[in-house]
Amino acid sequence: MRVAWALVTLMLSSLCMGCFGGDSDDGFDWPDPVSDGCHMDYDLECSTLLQLGETAHHSLINPLDGKMWIVFLSGMIKSWDGENLEDVADLSDLVSRCHMEQGLLGISFDSDYVESKIVLLSYVEDGTCEGENQSDLVLSSAKIGDAGVMDMDSITILKRIEQPYRNHNGGYLLHVGNGNYLWGVGDGGSANDPHGNGQDPSNPLGTIQLFEFRGNEIVAVLDNSTGDPFVLHYGLRNPWR
Repeated sequence: MRVAWALVTLMLSSLCMGCFGGDSDDGFDWPDPVSDGCHMDYDLECSTLLQLGETAHHSLINPLDGKMWIVFLSGMIKSWDGENLEDVADLSDLVSRCHMEQGLLGISFDSDYVESKIVLLSYVEDGTCEGENQSDLVLSSAKIGDAGVMDMDSITILKRIEQPYRNHNGGYLLHVGNGNYLWGVGDGGSANDPHGNGQDPSNPLGTIQLFEFRGNEIVAVLDNSTGDPFVLHYGLRNPWR
């Protein structure tokens, strides 16, 4: 079964390979999904378990019930038990889809999820697709109800980072143990980082952020008195995965 999970994850990731290049800020329409079947250049047997087009880009295992959660840039989160696919959340009204690098970009379970039922979310918030970008990168928490569905009223914004352009948002979340998380943040976009955001250690753009999630708040882990205390690494272009 572990091999099967890995194959599904690989197939989901491959759907979005090559989707995130370019610096255009024009309005974006998602292309129709294209499938080339199940082919691998290794001596392995490959079977298609799920056909998921749209914008699936990430999967993770619910530590409470072992179901696979599948995350879509469009804002959907679905749960799969190996047979049935169910909706966990529809965040499409909250996330921006003006650009192919925007949307629901990251998710992670609280380290104490079995008790707290809290997940962390990273997304570009909804905003107008006209004119200059007005959509920030947002880190939020949300609670999952007993039925396995997200309580939309529980969504709490923990941190907001202004994005000058629509591309290079980063947004990937990774739990690294002891309640600590890494959060990739892009340099803000456009070509060649025109504002030098990634070269400024006091600027959250173009960084890997490190924080502890505690009491439904994020707390800086680093002792950094000369710059942003959340910045673990800087000088990055678009650390999405």
